[in-house]
Amino acid sequence: MWAPVESKWQRAWGGFAHRHEITFLIVLSLVLLVLDRSGAGFFQRGKFWVMDASAPVVALATRSENASDAIWFATQNHFSLLERNEELRAQNSRLLKWRSRARELERQLTHYEDLLNVVAVPDSSYLTARVLGKSGGPFEQAMVLQAGKQDGVEYGLGVINAQGLVGRIIGVGDTTSRVLLLTDFSSRIPILVGSGGVDAIATGNNKDVLRLEYLPEGKTAAPGDLVVTSGDGGFLPAGLPVGEVIDVSDDVPIVKPYMQARQLEWVRILVHAAHNDIPVGGIAGDVAQDDVQQASAQEASQ
Repeated sequence: MWAPVESKWQRAWGGFAHRHEITFLIVLSLVLLVLDRSGAGFFQRGKFWVMDASAPVVALATRSENASDAIWFATQNHFSLLERNEELRAQNSRLLKWRSRARELERQLTHYEDLLNVVAVPDSSYLTARVLGKSGGPFEQAMVLQAGKQDGVEYGLGVINAQGLVGRIIGVGDTTSRVLLLTDFSSRIPILVGSGGVDAIATGNNKDVLRLEYLPEGKTAAPGDLVVTSGDGGFLPAGLPVGEVIDVSDDVPIVKPYMQARQLEWVRILVHAAHNDIPVGGIAGDVAQDDVQQASAQEASQ
């Protein structure tokens, strides 16, 4: 095919331009810089003319970039809202199931209370306290709580955690108090055993289990029977979970308390309406009164 023939002069000029193009650009840049610094009128007018001519293009490009950013963030926000909406729908579905379950349990509880002719105990208020540590010697199972008289703690109040009854307050200072655990050797708690509500006393033995004593003649317990407070003596509200019967092989049934002393970090102190001046009656009341007098004597000796 035919191709244009490059002349000798064109080849010479092309080689010169290729060898000195960088030098030319540097010199041109220096000339433009000097003209800009010198404030030459024609150069300044030309520069502003270029700026004015390119301003609409720059503004359009800026608006396009801002619009793109806005669309991007709107899209991200939309998908984030969709995801959050799905999470809320799932959570709402779970809450509806739990609400239905709670209503069913409330209905069953009301039915059982009607069958047993249970008298409702007024709601107790709670005081949450931190467990500071173990109190007493090796033969006493007690703990110190970070709550005292300044917080409204009084002698004889019950102490619970999420699992059930923990013990009772046996000493109160200004900012601390002592709680005698269920498992302490001197602990005596009036309780009810099983669905029939058999009266008995849960006694501690410095171990991880309780013993059921003073069962009525002819009455017994079976493994799996639930144990709750009876409220006798007025020291504790009725119906507080205590534990479950695990062994009846001996004459004295054994109860595994729900409370685990090694896991106690926070407890609740029951601000119950009943106090030590309430008359105590019955076997459970006599045992409870002896327990209080014994604890009071120990406190006074210390």
